[in-house]
Amino acid sequence: MASTKSDTAKEQYKYMVDNMLLFLAEGEHIGQLWVREDIKSKFSLLHRVAMAFLCIDPTSAESERNFSSAGRLIDDLRCSLNTWKVEAKIFLHKNPMHIDGFKDMPKPKTTT
Repeated sequence: MASTKSDTAKEQYKYMVDNMLLFLAEGEHIGQLWVREDIKSKFSLLHRVAMAFLCIDPTSAESERNFSSAGRLIDDLRCSLNTWKVEAKIFLHKNPMHIDGFKDMPKPKTTT
């Protein structure tokens, strides 16, 4: 389903007019609201946005794993890598599905 900026704006307006707080059941958390079927169907675009932003992992385990990965990727033999290459290696290590498309990315400009 392709959406336009106009569709999103209309849905945001409908969201504000209807005042989502009126939809909350007694003791219901805002995150629980967005998984309800009636809300999903009424605010489908905002439901997707809410799922993207309200599903943040409450632990630091993932960031600790990323930091450990960076430590394993950068060692005494790779200590002269520039920032862009280090970030690219960490990204590709955590997102291997993007490797094919990554080689076509423009390289950053370097200063001499």
